[in-house]
Amino acid sequence: MSLYKALNQPMCRSSSQIHRNTQFQFPNPPPPPPPPPTAKMPFTLLLFVHRKPDVSPEFFKIEYEKHIEHVKRLAWDTFPLTHKRTYIARTTVDTPPEGASERNALTPATVFAGKQSDYDYDVMAEVTFVDKAGFEAFWKKTSLPEAEAELRAHEKEFMDAKKFGVVVVGDLLMTEGN
Repeated sequence: MSLYKALNQPMCRSSSQIHRNTQFQFPNPPPPPPPPPTAKMPFTLLLFVHRKPDVSPEFFKIEYEKHIEHVKRLAWDTFPLTHKRTYIARTTVDTPPEGASERNALTPATVFAGKQSDYDYDVMAEVTFVDKAGFEAFWKKTSLPEAEAELRAHEKEFMDAKKFGVVVVGDLLMTEGN
């Protein structure tokens, strides 16, 4: 019996008729999907960057944004897929709040949970490469003597290199709202 006929038969009441009328096969099942291309595992790093103690948050942000452009120019075709920067919200105060860190005594973070010292860094950057090999190519290019010298010279103007931190991201899960 054709699919068209089976779907257009009047509804039946006996279980034998229901069983007989619902047993049909699609004429040609669709072919299985092609195998996926070789998947590359994205390689993501989190960078925690601190400004020098004598640098304002505003100056730090301006210089860090310039710095990313230097990195992009020097890394050229190996620059990461994304370089997302999240700056800590800071206010300037005359009197340090309770628990203020020495570094940010007069520029505390706007903290909802935790301590001021938990948020001593000024920007957290999420840097994603197509895969680990992409990161390694980037690292190789930005570690060339001329590139490294230019980047380090600029960093000395605004960044505290001793406090710089980088960590590799493991699983990345995301939940979106409606």
